[in-house]
Order: sequence, then C-alpha cells, then structure tokens
Amino acid sequence: MTVIPGNGIGCAGHMIVRAEPSGLSAARRHIGSVSRQLDLSDDEASDILLAVGEAVSNAYRHGTPDPCSGFIYLDWCYSGGVFTVSVGDDGPGIPHGTFSTLMSQAVPGAGCGLHLMRESVDELSLEFDQGTRVILKKCCA
Repeated sequence: MTVIPGNGIGCAGHMIVRAEPSGLSAARRHIGSVSRQLDLSDDEASDILLAVGEAVSNAYRHGTPDPCSGFIYLDWCYSGGVFTVSVGDDGPGIPHGTFSTLMSQAVPGAGCGLHLMRESVDELSLEFDQGTRVILKKCCA
C-alpha cells in the first residue's frame, strides 16, 4: 500500500493498493480514517464508506484482469464542504452499450454496487480511459 498525503490533514491524498482482499480492507480503513479526521457526521461517513466499499469491490471484481499484479487507485479531496473520492482500476471498463442501462436501473445478475453508490452519495460519475474511474461526491455539513 502506498499513501501520498496532500495538503493538510485529510484534505487531499492518493493511495494505491494491491487488488487483493488486504488491499481492499486497507482502502476502506484509510478512507474511514480520513472521514474521522474531517469530522464528518456518522451518517456522512457511513454513506462514503458504503460507496467507496462498493467502488473498491467493483474495481477488484471487474477491473483487475490479473488480481495478482493489479492495483486499485484512490484519490480524495475535501473542499468547499464536498468530500470527493475517486476509485480507479486498469481493467477493460464497462461496455458502452451496458453503461447507460447500469446507471439507470438495477440489472438482474449485475449486482447492486452502482445502485448503492448512487443512493449513498450526492453525485456519481464514471470515466473510462485506461480502465474505469468511479467519482463519488458527498456534500457534507
């Protein structure tokens, strides 16, 4: 695991974890620690952790063709009352034809990760360039 802190305590940072169960746990624990440093409410922190957990799990399941050599990349920033976390991988991405369906409704057999992320944060977006990047934004009091 590599953690590169940004400016100030918890304000911004970057983390790279191996695509393996211990890396997923480390990512969740670290974002939980950042949430506590930012003094987010219990509800805000729970929402972020749920969404990040789903994004990291999806990156592991779908975005690491070879989990033995794959990595998951996390970036976070807290600015203007908005906590933004992005989770990226090096996988093939989501096929274009299924992306809009996945974003608009629950798809049988596809799991409910994107649905849980959408319900937990104020804004969810995805980027596809050399893998998939999920960007989660939560407005905090």
